[in-house]
Amino acid sequence: MYSMINWFTARLPIEYRTPGRFWIMMMGHNSFLRIWHKVGIGRQREQVPSNADPKLKALIDAWPCCRTGYYTVDIAGVQLPGGRSWSERWGAIESATDYDNKTILELGCNQAILSTSLMKFCNAKQTIAVDIDKRALRTGNILADYYGVSPTFIRVDFDAQTAWEDMLTAYQPDIVTAMSVLNWVKDKDRFVAFLSRFDQLLYEGHRSVEVETDYLLKSGFAKVDIVESKPGRRAVLLATK
Repeated sequence: MYSMINWFTARLPIEYRTPGRFWIMMMGHNSFLRIWHKVGIGRQREQVPSNADPKLKALIDAWPCCRTGYYTVDIAGVQLPGGRSWSERWGAIESATDYDNKTILELGCNQAILSTSLMKFCNAKQTIAVDIDKRALRTGNILADYYGVSPTFIRVDFDAQTAWEDMLTAYQPDIVTAMSVLNWVKDKDRFVAFLSRFDQLLYEGHRSVEVETDYLLKSGFAKVDIVESKPGRRAVLLATK
């Protein structure tokens, strides 16, 4: 808790740091996160001209602060914060396979940056963005609206007893993506069995390339290619039947 207090207060304007530390301790972690979100939004709004697109302003209001977004995204000169660079990851993903006129199912979409980008820049016919987080899906909808595309957004708990597998399979996706999802699913065997239904999988795991490659091959895929593998970053793999 104290290390988090230090992290947050170091990012406050200097005149607020001492009282800021006091109020964090008094209010507790969750209350301060809500306030910090508003502070972050305020700083992002400072980057936006007063005559900016209202859709951009709506996106800034909705975007998570404090690096809770999965990717950092730069839009119209405004940096929306996240845990890692989207532009670097997109540079590898956009040429990983042929997305043209394809239906793509994005599992664990977060703010659906991938689904939106595939429709906007790679001519995907349809993308289905799936996540458990209502707020992330709502933000993804605003992001897609800003770019003028329309992914299908679906809220799914991959550990629920409902037959979500059949519902998602009904979309008949040509490509499925699972970027840093499996690590957070409790019933991993069930989730991987679902992934193995499809002919092409874009995958990011949390283990070494060798371990993840072997795992995917044993799960029914015939070939696994490395899309991106850099020191200090999770590898992205393309598995095909």
